[in-house]
Amino acid sequence: MGMGYAYSAIAEGPYAMYFNPAGLAATEFTELGGSIGRMLSPQGPLAFESIVYTRPFPLRPNSTLGVAFYDQRQNGGGDKDEFLFHFSQAFRLQELLPDLYLTRPLKVGANAKILSVDGPKGHKLGLGLDGGALVESNFGLKGALTIQNLSSDLGVNNPWITLGTAYTWSRRFTVSADLKRRKGTTDFFPGIEVSFLHGLLAARAGKGLPLDGIQQIAFGAGINFSPVILDFAMTIPYFGFTRPGGAYQASLVYRFGAPSFSGRFVGIAAREAEDIKQELLVLEDKRNSLQNQIATAEANKSSTEGQLRAYDIRLKSVQEELRQTQRKLDEMTYKIEKPKPPPPPPPLPVERVPRVRVAPAFPKRYAVEAGDTLRSIAKDQYGDASLWELIYNANRDKVERGIPQEGAILVLPVPPNR
Repeated sequence: MGMGYAYSAIAEGPYAMYFNPAGLAATEFTELGGSIGRMLSPQGPLAFESIVYTRPFPLRPNSTLGVAFYDQRQNGGGDKDEFLFHFSQAFRLQELLPDLYLTRPLKVGANAKILSVDGPKGHKLGLGLDGGALVESNFGLKGALTIQNLSSDLGVNNPWITLGTAYTWSRRFTVSADLKRRKGTTDFFPGIEVSFLHGLLAARAGKGLPLDGIQQIAFGAGINFSPVILDFAMTIPYFGFTRPGGAYQASLVYRFGAPSFSGRFVGIAAREAEDIKQELLVLEDKRNSLQNQIATAEANKSSTEGQLRAYDIRLKSVQEELRQTQRKLDEMTYKIEKPKPPPPPPPLPVERVPRVRVAPAFPKRYAVEAGDTLRSIAKDQYGDASLWELIYNANRDKVERGIPQEGAILVLPVPPNR
């Protein structure tokens, strides 16, 4: 009531059974609580009382059992009694989904209920069910989903479906909000809580629950003097303070086996240390996984580099083979396409002249210059371009693709008929 009923995503303490049964999962202590309250409205005053008992279930870790009784009486509005039987369980999301970076457990819970309603249509007895889920991030944000009062036809509008969220900052400030949907109506409930003196005192405020159309604003305060917890809340109409409306409620909770107020700080520090330890383990696992991935990537990189080197060597070999093949192809093409030598000229008449001994001009050496070809050299040196093949046969190692290498020294053999 003190937080305006925006409590489904907070769901702490035994009274969480009435707002989100998942909040009781993995409770540490056996708890007993009692509450009493009154609400005023134009239709008539409404009185309600409740008693709750919860305890850890020793046969199943991180689970909780509980029972509760709630009764409501309103002049002119009817009576209602509820007997609740509770079970909740917490699951480590890290165990179910290793890749999900959430160290907080997922909590689920349910209440089985026996309901007795006395209203304008008479007395009715039925069965009901509540269910809820609660998940918390690593930075203080919570989310909740609940379905309440899922029951047989008892003459009331059921069920309630609630989406809730809450965020705690610096362990002192908590803001929460619930969006409740029921057939024919949708309500939004915001709330805020501020704690002081390491949680010893708490102040709360929120939008109150409207009763018979009276809109209200809520205030609350709490004392957590472990193992005893006292809470008080009240609401007042914020349109017309003199209207018949408003409410008050007081509750008491005793936690069996809980440390005293001074020793509670040791327990808080131990839980925080355990949470940090769990986060460190998660980070260590992720670091090892990343190191393994890096090692695998390095091995793949080395293998790929080796393959690239082998491919490079093979490429160079194939390029050399291609060059040699192209050279042979050019030589063969040149031989096929070379012009046939002209027929020899008819013999000239022989004139007898005195024989004069002259030093032979051939064979001799010739330095190839830029632009020289075998035909141009034969034309220049022999006076007959068709004698290029004579030069080629004498200098095969200095001719590439039919062109003499620039700067090479060619041997010019003695031409025929000289």
